[in-house]
Amino acid sequence: MDTTFAFPEITTCFTFFKRKRAFRGSRIIRFVKNSCGIFHHHGIILGHDKFGTLWIIENSNDGVRCVSMHDFMQGMKLYRIFHRSFPMDKDILLTRVQERIAIPFETRTNNCEIFVNYCLEGKAESVQTKGYHPLTPTNLASRQGQNPSADIVELVFPGQSG
Repeated sequence: MDTTFAFPEITTCFTFFKRKRAFRGSRIIRFVKNSCGIFHHHGIILGHDKFGTLWIIENSNDGVRCVSMHDFMQGMKLYRIFHRSFPMDKDILLTRVQERIAIPFETRTNNCEIFVNYCLEGKAESVQTKGYHPLTPTNLASRQGQNPSADIVELVFPGQSG
């Protein structure tokens, strides 16, 4: 397993969702396909490259990687953003990503939520694997010191019917 991680060249450390800034380190969550809305896939917003591609850091069956927003969504249309009020320090984020990259993905002990919680908060834990708890903006944001208002957004990519 490759244990190095390189960020794409990012030109902006924020993006806009519903006219609100989502800085580097904001959490993005979408439903997991075929889970009837029970499970969620977590990622970390990194920022845009010079071509305008929005990059997300995720941990999945393919390991830790940086993917475009389009690839992160995997055809799903709804997602939530938990906004940070300032960009996360890139060096802290990269260090935490590097600390977790060699740990293989496993749904109970090293899933996407555990990875994101560790990278953002320094705590490797998952609400989803402790038993079912409704995923609300308040229960996630209260742990992260982030704004508890999350936006639920419908996303339609060019060429898709919505």
